[in-house]
Amino acid sequence: MARSSSFGRLVLAALWMAKALAQPQASVTGTVTDSVTGLPILRAHVNLRAGEKSFGAFSDAEGRTLSILAMAEDVTARVETLEQLQQAAVHDALTGLPNRNSLAARLEHAIRRVTRTGERLALLFIDLDRFKKVNDTLGHAAGDEVLRQSAARIRACVRDGDSLARLGGDEFVVLLENDVSPDVPGIIGERIRKAFESPFDWHGTDVRCGASIGVSLYPDHAGDPATLLASADEAMYRVKNAAE
Repeated sequence: MARSSSFGRLVLAALWMAKALAQPQASVTGTVTDSVTGLPILRAHVNLRAGEKSFGAFSDAEGRTLSILAMAEDVTARVETLEQLQQAAVHDALTGLPNRNSLAARLEHAIRRVTRTGERLALLFIDLDRFKKVNDTLGHAAGDEVLRQSAARIRACVRDGDSLARLGGDEFVVLLENDVSPDVPGIIGERIRKAFESPFDWHGTDVRCGASIGVSLYPDHAGDPATLLASADEAMYRVKNAAE
């Protein structure tokens, strides 16, 4: 290798850049030696953290610092993409509500809490009536708008501290975990049912969908999240079948 230390710096810089791409978080140490004597003429140690900041120091054979190299990269777009992925993992894209995964985590945490305190939980399982007819006659765009408006109506009926999630399709769940006295699930359920008595608007067309609601209580009807949800689902279908 050439004696020129400036050439050596270029070689090490190229090496550093290559390793930064292949190993975004690592420490790289390199040495340039004289091709005739074999003695070191340049040393470098670089801490690599690609996507944030990287620093490197170049020194001669005696350890004297010759130069310092620093590189920074704007990672705003990467952070925003990560945040969007994290949001999508726990929220429903159509309504913005927490999704099934988020509800499961919330319900498990709530059950652990009330098991310690001796309190009660309630699940309200909500299924829209005549929703399939909306999709079949007006199209999926109308169905999506009904779901968005349904989410807003249900949200307006629940209390601060209650949790609302969309399971998928036309199914929603409300988790009541504060002050769940015997009459509270019925009061909130009736409030939701009445909220669906007025029609939805789709470009000037009245669209009517009711709501069938099933209730399940912890620990009265189930002792774990999956069974509690299944119990509320079964109760909802009993209500729906009785109305038909």
